[in-house]
Amino acid sequence: MIRWIILLTFPLILAAGCAYNQGELIRRDVASIYVPILENHSADRDLEFELTRALIDEIQRKTSLTIVSVRERAQTELTGVIFDFDRTVLSENEVDQVRELQVIVRLRFTWTDLQRQRILVHEPYFQEAAAARIQLGETDADAAQEALRLIAQRMVERMESSW
Repeated sequence: MIRWIILLTFPLILAAGCAYNQGELIRRDVASIYVPILENHSADRDLEFELTRALIDEIQRKTSLTIVSVRERAQTELTGVIFDFDRTVLSENEVDQVRELQVIVRLRFTWTDLQRQRILVHEPYFQEAAAARIQLGETDADAAQEALRLIAQRMVERMESSW
């Protein structure tokens, strides 16, 4: 009998343990964030717009934070400076078309609590690499955009890990 009870309750215990990791890890008292366009000190033009857009999309997808367009209305602010961006071709097809691309972004970013005037996350040297396959009909710019999305995802994960 005890064996059956253990067998029946074990999946419930496992499910409860898994539920602990689900959901967001951002503090509940932080409700809004202002994300200005990242600064770009790399040679790649317009990269700051693409990564900022990917970052905002990831914050909206992964957290309950409200993105605000006016700094004075925000509880927190996420700022950053891109200082290096590398694209490396990992593989090509038989006619020298890029099939897989690796993107490496080096930046620093800071997430600040504007109300309490304290830094929540400061990454003075955040380096992330992401590889993306180019599907039929896509360009290497599409793959780079996917890689930037993955990098934005890792930035938000870093924000969450601070709690």
